[in-house]
Amino acid sequence: MKNHWLLWSLFCVGTLAGLVLIFAIGRDGNPRLSDAKDDLPIRKWPRAKEVSADAYQEFLLQVRRNQLMGTVMLPRIPEGTTGVATKHPQEVGIVPPRVCGQCHAELWEEFQQSPHFRTSSEPSREGTPGRYEPPDSRVATVHPQAWFEMVAKPNGFYQQLHINHEGQSYLHEARIDLVIGSGKVGQSFLSWTKDALHQLPVSYFTEGARWGHSPDFDYPEGTFNFSRPISERCLDCHATWFARVPQTINRFARDEFFLGVTCSRCHGLGREHVDHHLAHPNETAPHAITNPGKLSQELAVSVCAQCHSGESELVSTGFRYRPGEPLAEYLVQPSANADTEIDKSIPDPHAASQLRRLEKSACFRQSEMTCFTCHDPHRNERGREKHFLVDHCLKCHQPDDCQQRKLTGAAVDRLCIECHMPLVEYADIRRPGEDSMPIPKMRDHRIQIWPEATTNVLQRLSTEASKAGTKAGVPR
Repeated sequence: MKNHWLLWSLFCVGTLAGLVLIFAIGRDGNPRLSDAKDDLPIRKWPRAKEVSADAYQEFLLQVRRNQLMGTVMLPRIPEGTTGVATKHPQEVGIVPPRVCGQCHAELWEEFQQSPHFRTSSEPSREGTPGRYEPPDSRVATVHPQAWFEMVAKPNGFYQQLHINHEGQSYLHEARIDLVIGSGKVGQSFLSWTKDALHQLPVSYFTEGARWGHSPDFDYPEGTFNFSRPISERCLDCHATWFARVPQTINRFARDEFFLGVTCSRCHGLGREHVDHHLAHPNETAPHAITNPGKLSQELAVSVCAQCHSGESELVSTGFRYRPGEPLAEYLVQPSANADTEIDKSIPDPHAASQLRRLEKSACFRQSEMTCFTCHDPHRNERGREKHFLVDHCLKCHQPDDCQQRKLTGAAVDRLCIECHMPLVEYADIRRPGEDSMPIPKMRDHRIQIWPEATTNVLQRLSTEASKAGTKAGVPR
């Protein structure tokens, strides 16, 4: 009897130990170090370094030059009290877009679904479709005992870094405070350290529906970077207003911002316009507001060029450009000469070079074409390219103008942009060590004849015709 009890006890102990091990390992084989009681803060990690915004570029170059694998870059807590904005957005004259919606209800309703409105937001389950449950919430690194984990808690969303080294576990957790990107290609995430904004090391990629290492040179392979400062120029293209603390790189008043690129960025400050029409409700002529569609070609595209003109630099401070003004007084823009790199390369992953590419097109040079010729920034146009944007091509071109139509007949109709504005892969958005990761594609806005794209379209049409003939019983 005693032997039976002994065997039963050993069985129970072994089963319990096995369950504990399974819980610790997790479904994807990584230890669940975040549940361990002896997790040390990542600042105890021997290769952790707090980096100030002022010293960031120099330290990053040192890390890249010396290949300092395993380095954890953490944001240094800003010194002094939280900065105060010199001006409030209301004092500047900016009004929230919902105020515009009181008179422009239909446009406001549609605009809330547009990429411009959604290009920055606060985090939510609906706003970022990435999963927060393992194994989908985990991102492996080149270090077998280090990984990132996306975590949803009742009080918010977080990115965690786990490191297991020589029997000791280390943990760092950063809150996701702001989401950058509408989600067409993906989204990146920002975190506040007091009043300083930094980008987090994990992004979400729509192609493949997965989390992955944030792209760009700021995230060298084998390092863990939480300290990339977010400058005013970055926010200038992803928001309506942020109040920067003077004489700083990435410090802003935390309660003084409007997310999304909204009405005032394209139509000008709206306070005078709103006040005037509230006082004169029967007046139909628009007062103190700009309609970009009625500007000259140069000034009209300047409205879009605030963000879609390549790696432009601010002349002074952000958020002060007013539609209808010369953009050169606001931004230092790259040259559009034929011998520049922008003529030889594809646009960058932000689609920020689309206007520079468009300016190379004969369609643009030989007409009064603007961005608004094809795009309505008030609406979500995704998925409507073939049935909406092509209609704009046919305003200037006839179907028979297409030389390939003589070979294919009507089969090539409505495929204008497939041949003349092909989708291009953005290899520089892929992270080192992630060769299996799908590469996002975006349309090259240089409108011209692309022989390879034309060949691909003709091959596709031939294949489709062949399959259709086979299904109909027609011999090939």
